[in-house]
Amino acid sequence: MINDLIGRLDHQDLSFITKQEVQQYQKNLLSKNQKNQRIPCMYPYTHQSLLHILETLLEFNPHFRVQSKEVLKNKIFDSVRVPLLEKPAPLKIKVENDLSEYFNYEKCKNVAFDD
Repeated sequence: MINDLIGRLDHQDLSFITKQEVQQYQKNLLSKNQKNQRIPCMYPYTHQSLLHILETLLEFNPHFRVQSKEVLKNKIFDSVRVPLLEKPAPLKIKVENDLSEYFNYEKCKNVAFDD
């Protein structure tokens, strides 16, 4: 279902998957829909900014998916934003997969989990 919603995946979308059988499984699920074409059709009366946010949050490859802090900077939230209340979190959560040394962006490949 999610593949149907986000549309056809390409090499970069699948680049973080290192196991061939998993890549093949995903390729077998490939949607006939063009990438990012279905969401606007499903929600034709939705503001373009919201559709863009939804599409970036549904990015299949986690290395290319937008971070929530970036989404919250979108001007669509300006009317509800209270800058005086915005404070950075006291702690930072580190997830190994999010570290840059785990992904080779030139080759679009996850290097930490290669067999």
